Amino acid sequence: GETAELATVVQANIALINNAQREHQEFMTSVEAVANEHAAVLSALPMNGVAVFPADSDFCHVWRAAADGRRIIDFVLASPGNQISAAVTGQLLPNGKLQIKTEKGSIEVQLNTLGQHNLRNALAASAVALAAGLELQNIQLGLESFMPVHGRMQAKMLTSNHTVIDDSYNANPDSVRAAIDALKQSGLEAWLVLGDMGEVGEQGPAFHQEVGAYAAQQGITKLFTLGEQCQFAVQGFNDALNKQALTQSALHFKDVDQLLENLNHALGSREADDSVYLNILVKGSRFMRMERVVQALLEEAKTCS
Repeated sequence: GETAELATVVQANIALINNAQREHQEFMTSVEAVANEHAAVLSALPMNGVAVFPADSDFCHVWRAAADGRRIIDFVLASPGNQISAAVTGQLLPNGKLQIKTEKGSIEVQLNTLGQHNLRNALAASAVALAAGLELQNIQLGLESFMPVHGRMQAKMLTSNHTVIDDSYNANPDSVRAAIDALKQSGLEAWLVLGDMGEVGEQGPAFHQEVGAYAAQQGITKLFTLGEQCQFAVQGFNDALNKQALTQSALHFKDVDQLLENLNHALGSREADDSVYLNILVKGSRFMRMERVVQALLEEAKTCS
């Protein structure tokens, strides 16, 4: 009920629901409950307000009902298996640009972010901007000038062939999967450094085991984890590798210094072959302070340079 109370305070004219994910599951035990909570922000809009949400969500019917006659600007990222129509439609072009089609015309945007989830974020931002009356040219300039904020898919060079992807700000099962997908789009070897995901309630072990298995299935070659719950991510990762008859390569730590010692040792062992490029994704919930790992890696790289 917090969303309804906050919406009354804010009194917005435009409201965006970006998605409904497995977040705050300690308090809301299903994604449907999250979607219904989000819907309260649409119900609080004035009748001349604008509701913005994804057209391809399983819960868009909930949000359409909550909009209840208000103007809707929905958005969708098109793909071969997803041809749903929407007011704002995006498509990733072969040249790496995002084409955005609207009733006002279309633009092509070169984003400075990684991952399909950030393509969807760009479409959501475009829909909100259109609701606010911005022209397409200004939307294009805004999107192309955007740089990732601290802890959100920031690529930072460690060496000429090692890059750390700082996505340390927060984590839930779905955002971890999205970050892994973004990491693998590069086609390079990838490692994952994962801290505990918070607010997962009784489903914590299952959620952590799930993301560990997903990392292995997506070709992540090494997993380093930190915290209490992440031991289950290691279990899921190694079980998935066993099914593929591959060598287990996941390690769990309760101490960040031990994790860093092992991570730096693993990096040092592969530096002899500087022809193989590597991306290292660092992610975890806010309370895990996984930015400590990012900062330590950057400082170690400076020391060794």
